[in-house]
Amino acid sequence: MHWLSRSMIAAIASCVFIQWTTRHDVAERAYDTFVDTIERTLAFHPWTASIGFAIGRALPLTLFTLGVYGLLTALFGPAHKRETETRCRKCRYILRGLREPRCPECGERI
Repeated sequence: MHWLSRSMIAAIASCVFIQWTTRHDVAERAYDTFVDTIERTLAFHPWTASIGFAIGRALPLTLFTLGVYGLLTALFGPAHKRETETRCRKCRYILRGLREPRCPECGERI
């Protein structure tokens, strides 16, 4: 699965998460408690109060989105491993133990 597809699914899951938290009382109260704690912690100065508001609102959503993206990457991410063998650009023949700088399969100059 392409990284863009995984990020779009993660964004949609975050939107669903927001809708779910606003419809369920327990989740909404827990979210509001977290936001209030962050805001009160950083409210001792005017500019840190606005940072506290931004962190309190954005952090849970960002962490949820990154968690969904990480899960999708682990399940559907790139499965190929980095190849350790050097191969010909033209025919993909393995070029191990050559005596001259030419592919023995297709004759491509290396």
